[in-house]
Amino acid sequence: MPDQAVPVVEGRHLIGIFTERDVLTRVIALGRDVDRTRLEEVMTRRPETVSVECPMLEALEVMLEGGFRHLPVMADGAVIGVISIRDIPADIQVTRGDRVEQSDAAEA
Repeated sequence: MPDQAVPVVEGRHLIGIFTERDVLTRVIALGRDVDRTRLEEVMTRRPETVSVECPMLEALEVMLEGGFRHLPVMADGAVIGVISIRDIPADIQVTRGDRVEQSDAAEA
């Protein structure tokens, strides 16, 4: 199953992100009723973000240091996308060496 993440916004303001990991750890693992669980109850609030000008290596560092796979990308105060660790080319990830492998192992 591919990584999935959806930014949660109110107007233009980012209030959270809802990821595949949130589904697994905050819904399924806790036996919550999928039909009755509200997104605001299980999303990750106030996620780290990067600007559209952020270099990929820096975005990778943010993800590795924070222990997550997705980062909302911002421009002019609004979400314009989400970058996944899988979006970062392998040659940039190789620059980080064993830290990428550790991140993958921690999320398995």
